[in-house]
Amino acid sequence: MLEALVNGIVTPASAVSLSFTWLMGDDAEPLTAWVIAGSVVVPLGIMLYEGATIWQFIREKKPPLSAEEQEALLAVPPLRDDANIQGPT
Repeated sequence: MLEALVNGIVTPASAVSLSFTWLMGDDAEPLTAWVIAGSVVVPLGIMLYEGATIWQFIREKKPPLSAEEQEALLAVPPLRDDANIQGPT
């Protein structure tokens, strides 16, 4: 969930920061209407794409897993053991 929010913020933030002449010097990009529109469309697209996940996170507000719960999830054996599967003979 946080990954979607970060991805939605990085693109507009980088577009704005690349337009600063004090930061980029002569290589600064102009902040045109297309850049601003893209900076709005990208976060909206990510919100639409990840909307179900974001909505579930907002509704449930589950606390993060504890260290013991994370270890228990990692200790679950795989559903099948690929090493013991024999191919055609």
